[in-house]
Amino acid sequence: MQLSPALLPDEENTTNALATSSYFTSNNFTSFWQSQNWNNSVANASVLRINSLNNIYIEKSADKDKDGAATWLTLRTARHTDFQSAAEIVTQNDTFHFLSMRMLARTIGDPGGCMGMFTYRDGSSSPSASGNTNDLVQEVDLEVLTKYPRDHIQCTNQPSLDHNQEIIAAATQNVTLPDGLGWDDWTVYRLDWTPTQSTWYVNGKQIANISFQTPRDPTSIHINAWSDGSKWTGTMAPGTQAHLQIQWWEVLYNATATNTALTKVGVSSAAAKKDADNGGSCSNVCSIDAGDAPGQAVLVWGNSSSGDGGSGGGGTKNGAPGRLMPSSAMWASLLSALFALYPIAYL
Repeated sequence: MQLSPALLPDEENTTNALATSSYFTSNNFTSFWQSQNWNNSVANASVLRINSLNNIYIEKSADKDKDGAATWLTLRTARHTDFQSAAEIVTQNDTFHFLSMRMLARTIGDPGGCMGMFTYRDGSSSPSASGNTNDLVQEVDLEVLTKYPRDHIQCTNQPSLDHNQEIIAAATQNVTLPDGLGWDDWTVYRLDWTPTQSTWYVNGKQIANISFQTPRDPTSIHINAWSDGSKWTGTMAPGTQAHLQIQWWEVLYNATATNTALTKVGVSSAAAKKDADNGGSCSNVCSIDAGDAPGQAVLVWGNSSSGDGGSGGGGTKNGAPGRLMPSSAMWASLLSALFALYPIAYL
């Protein structure tokens, strides 16, 4: 195992730390992600939290398990005597508008840490008559809170706390992982944000669904490891650490445009026209989960002349007429990022 970067002893060095690898300054990374080094000093938090590039690094695996990953990305949070060092990466793009994102990850470490994969739009981006910024935050979270038992994770449409800092029951669910899994096991986490609800899955099994205060507007994507001594995260003891380790991450996000026709496989042109006249807007519907090839969209129904799909294009495990390569006509676009120096891995 490659040694973790040594923790930096003071606030200044933690804030101003350089990237731990040239990968994090390369175009492969910075064209999609930005590493964070801000702190929460203006928020009057219980514990000063400092995001540091020193806590974002690539580890070489010493595991001999079936997953066999050569490397993974680690985001670390650690409690120092006077502050908490943390890690966060944020997408350069803040225009994601409904999405499905997934990662193969695990969490290890001590109580009081929070490991998250989430969407975020702050209150200042959304006008409101109330003027209360907390009410305006739009956020969907999948979080591992290490204060909880290893078989529990938190699923939330933020904000989750009211003005008295009490939990809003309709906004969040603390759920049990299926099949005896713990958050310290390698697990595929999935978060789907759609116009009316947020849905969470673990290894393909749905574990939560929340419709209350579902986000409405375009957003950025964040992945982090942190704590701030709050009621939400708990407090880490001095000298303790927690780590989010990620083998791969991917996102499928909405890029739908209105089309003039809707043609289902096996549906007459008259029926398709009627469907389109009644508000249909997709000429192709595809899936990245139904096919055999990882990361490749499969035509479920639509215009068989689009892309390289269509009848006779080869069978798929869901019975679709063929495989459709990603194109601008499809309902979604696929972006993938791997935090390693080896070929990409997908679902």
